[in-house]
Amino acid sequence: FDLSATATKRWVAVLGLLRFTPNAHLARRTATGQLPPFPLASALMTLGVSVLYWIGSGALWAFTERLGLQSGASVTQVAAALSVGQVASIGGAAIAAVLGTRLGRIAPTYAAIAISIGGLLLIGGSGFSSYGAGTLLFSVAWTMFLTYINGILSAQDSAGRVVALG
Repeated sequence: FDLSATATKRWVAVLGLLRFTPNAHLARRTATGQLPPFPLASALMTLGVSVLYWIGSGALWAFTERLGLQSGASVTQVAAALSVGQVASIGGAAIAAVLGTRLGRIAPTYAAIAISIGGLLLIGGSGFSSYGAGTLLFSVAWTMFLTYINGILSAQDSAGRVVALG
């Protein structure tokens, strides 16, 4: 447990903001006061898609630096691409915010998966331009996927249990 002055100031700031936290129930009860039934089949399917996405993407993303170096990029170029990718990831959330649910949630989720696959293929390509473009595409797709999959999970259960599992 960190008791330094900096950590103490952070805790005081957080505790000071607690009074602004809405006082709401975590689960919305039905008119009869009961929680809605848990949507087991749809929850398992959606959570399965989420787990497979994270395993597939995360397994390759763990080696992104090595793939960049193997593509012929310098350490500085790889660091720059990964840094810019983190900033570019805001674009995925922005796309989801602008697009909303006009196309539903499923189609943009599939689009994010396809963009991720394309980005990962480019990351594994040769040359820095391929690596840099793949990093940017993947970073945007990652946050776009996260936004839409959480929307799907939350729409499945008004009590929030499924999205909490996600």
